[in-house]
Amino acid sequence: MPRTLFLLLFSLTLGGCSTLLGTKTIRQQRKFTVIVQPLRLAQGSSERPYPFKVQLRKVEVSRLYDRDQLVSRLSAYEVREDRWNVWASRPSDMLTSTIERYLADAGLFAHFGREFLDQRPDYVFEVGVTAIECFASEERSAAHLALAWRLVDQRDNKIFWSDKFDREEPVYNRDIGAAVQALSGILQDECERAFRELDLRLLNLVRQQRGEAPLSLAELEHSASLAPAAEEGEEDAQYDLLYDPDKLAAPEKR
Repeated sequence: MPRTLFLLLFSLTLGGCSTLLGTKTIRQQRKFTVIVQPLRLAQGSSERPYPFKVQLRKVEVSRLYDRDQLVSRLSAYEVREDRWNVWASRPSDMLTSTIERYLADAGLFAHFGREFLDQRPDYVFEVGVTAIECFASEERSAAHLALAWRLVDQRDNKIFWSDKFDREEPVYNRDIGAAVQALSGILQDECERAFRELDLRLLNLVRQQRGEAPLSLAELEHSASLAPAAEEGEEDAQYDLLYDPDKLAAPEKR
């Protein structure tokens, strides 16, 4: 074969390979994170921030879920790691940062943080996560978050307040991002509910120290309902949702 013809065929072969490679779709990993959304906690009779020093311990996450890959549950007996959909940071780190931000935004405590180097905190806020996953089967598509949290008094190591939840929210958009958004929504809702209860406990503790009668949750909520409405334009500070809420609604609600 003449040298010129050989070089021509070789060049055409390389060009054909490049064309094929150029049209090949290379799948990339998608990274997700739960986000902090504005809390709806009216002031009312609340006296927050309360004069206590509170330390947030790092969130403990079950080993099954504390990994880079999102976990999909196919059945009660089978789970799958999703190699293409991963967390931007491990759930233990991600949830610690998220809950820290929620607690800071709630303004329950006069002094709050992860570390107290020169002084002892009055309370320690502890969180344990037993499930953070997506259901992905023919029967259902849903987001599942389960955790327990508590506030421990450091004077006697007794639990001052505790709560837990195990929630599963159906998702009608098959995209994994919709499930992550649902997880964010669950955490926001539960933070609001838990912080209202904790607000009441702390308020009654302060009132007891002053020799005043305790308030009920209904009384606290009623006083909150009488609080001034949000200022115009405040909604501009809301976080943008990654997905249209209508897509997460049940078909009959669309």
